[in-house]
Amino acid sequence: ELPEAVRESTTSRRLVRLFGALDRQSIETRQLGGGLHDGGRDRRFHWTCETPCRFDFVFPHLPAHFVAGIASPEPVRLRVRLGADGAEAPLVHLAADKAWHDLWMEGGATAGAPGTIVLEIDSEAPALVFVGGIGPAPSAEEEATREGKELAYRVEALEHLELRWKDDVAHLYENQGALGEAVFAERVVSVADRDAAFGCVAEHPGQAVACVPRAALPARDLPRGGPASLEITASDPGSLRIRTASETSNLLLISRLFDPGWRATIDGSPASLLPANGALQALAVPEGAHEVEIYYSPGSVGLGLALSLLSLGLLAGLLWIRPERRAGV
Repeated sequence: ELPEAVRESTTSRRLVRLFGALDRQSIETRQLGGGLHDGGRDRRFHWTCETPCRFDFVFPHLPAHFVAGIASPEPVRLRVRLGADGAEAPLVHLAADKAWHDLWMEGGATAGAPGTIVLEIDSEAPALVFVGGIGPAPSAEEEATREGKELAYRVEALEHLELRWKDDVAHLYENQGALGEAVFAERVVSVADRDAAFGCVAEHPGQAVACVPRAALPARDLPRGGPASLEITASDPGSLRIRTASETSNLLLISRLFDPGWRATIDGSPASLLPANGALQALAVPEGAHEVEIYYSPGSVGLGLALSLLSLGLLAGLLWIRPERRAGV
């Protein structure tokens, strides 16, 4: 099932890119739903619409490539148009079935400009259609290449796992090559974006590589690397403390999911966490001996606490009002 799992990951990333880049969207249809459809062992989240359907995706910057997957619970002949609003986009006659059919749009000269991508689907009689695996993507050829590399990487990674336990419910494996909760990067690579970071990791199997988006870590600021050591002194789900020592500046790779709610300090002073390897955290640590701490403190928690304290203050104020005044409030 590994090829199907990689394919699902590929199409899911399209949707992640869509919501990461989208300004707004609208959908016109007789009825609208959503769910998961496993068409031809290709599992995707989808919208369900009844023809005629129209999807408008408004972007501050139109992508260079855009793809939409079409399927249907029953065979039906569809007329589909996918293109930038106002631009010529030929109708595609598609005999849709339970398998997914990907339609690609090349942005061309409009890429990077504000605009709207329109997906129109119609049929002779009203029919239910699934729209899934939709969003910006690299070219079809580049996406296929990345998918092949990711599959090869996962196959190799699974070969190094050792089965430790199995029963009717689950199989438990051990990865003896796991890097642990934190490790100094053997190599730091500057990549274009999050998608490229996944491919970068796949190209460095068995290495403690940190693939960091170029916008987060310009090349001139790449740590030099060198002999270093670390000791984890405390660890729980919401925090991690590490004692480090190094002869030069280094990049610390941390096995916690990157999220803006995480904070970091070095010797008690605030430090900036960086996204690495598509999902993890990294922290540039200067030379010398240091105490590093990361902890989870999302802004929503602070806001919620402030609102709670304000509410308690107002309640206390009301309780202190004299009874004869409370009656008139």
